[in-house]
Order: sequence, then C-alpha cells, then structure tokens
Amino acid sequence: MKAATEKRSAKGRKAVGPATPAQESKPEPTAIAPRIVKRGTCPTLNGKGELAYEIGVDGRGEVHLRVVENSGSGSFSDEWVGFRNIQAAFDRAPKSEPVSAHMLFPLFRGMSSNCCYFCTAVLKSEGLLTPSEKRKKRFDRVDPAGWLAEMQSRREGKAATVAVDGNTKKPTASKASVSKPKKGKQTAKT
Repeated sequence: MKAATEKRSAKGRKAVGPATPAQESKPEPTAIAPRIVKRGTCPTLNGKGELAYEIGVDGRGEVHLRVVENSGSGSFSDEWVGFRNIQAAFDRAPKSEPVSAHMLFPLFRGMSSNCCYFCTAVLKSEGLLTPSEKRKKRFDRVDPAGWLAEMQSRREGKAATVAVDGNTKKPTASKASVSKPKKGKQTAKT
C-alpha cells in the first residue's frame, strides 16, 4: 500500500514539471506576520463562490496575500504566500505566453488543490491578471509595479482607507482585526 502511495506522489510531482531552485526551498518564514494593508472580496474563478482575502507587507517590504474566507464549500489554507514566489512560478512561462492557475501548484504543495485557483482569483481581482484572448482558462500578466507601489504606500500609512465590503475602514495589523474563515474547510501543510 505504501509503495502505491509513493508511486502516485512521484507521478504527481512529475506532472507539475521540474522544480526550479526557488521552488525546491521553502520560503523563509517571516519573524512577524505581514501587516495587513488591504482586505477585499472577489468571486472565485468559476463564479460559484466569493472569497475574502488580505494583502500584507512584511518588515522587509515583501508583499504577501492570503485567502481568509470562502463562501463555498471548498477547502483552502489561510497561510501567507509571497508575491515574489507567485511571480517566480509564473516566470516559468515566457512573458508573451498566458499563465494558468496550475502554475501555482508548487507553492501550495501539501495543501488543498483549490489554493492555486483561489490565489489566481485574488490576482485577477487585484488587476494583476487579465483573461487571455489567446486561450481559455489562461491569463495575461499585468505589470505589477503600480500595484506594488500602492501596497508599499499603504504600508507606510499613505493610504487613508481600505474598502471592505463597500465600507471604508483604516487598515490595521492587530491580531484581533483578522477574521477567521467562517465557511469552507481550512487545510494545513503537512
């Protein structure tokens, strides 16, 4: 039985493609959780559910995102994912080619397979991906420079408010303000 599991696991890795050095090593954990600079909601890629997400910036100025709630029944992880790691995963494709949610699988190894699709939905909502005209279920990348600058200015307190479900609130980083997922199942890395 164990040998069959190992075979299946090996096949799964092979299907994703060869790992690059950036994917083989785990991202360095941040000593302090990123400061939340934006909260938002967006539809899932299939439009059947709604996701709540947070964007944060850590002490080194790195931008991270995570899903914190799912109105549907799909499992997800509320762990922070570095935007730099997302870009590296997408950089496996030539810049002129569209990208897919599948390219994010290595970032979510050991978690629900929904995670890469939910992350892609957040990126689409943030305007970092646009639906591809070349291929269905693929996305064209948008230059993130303006978005990254906006997230940095929010970190520095230059952005006065953050839209949350139609209401405006000041961004906070206190643990009490971070909502726990209410629906859907969370998965943890094993």
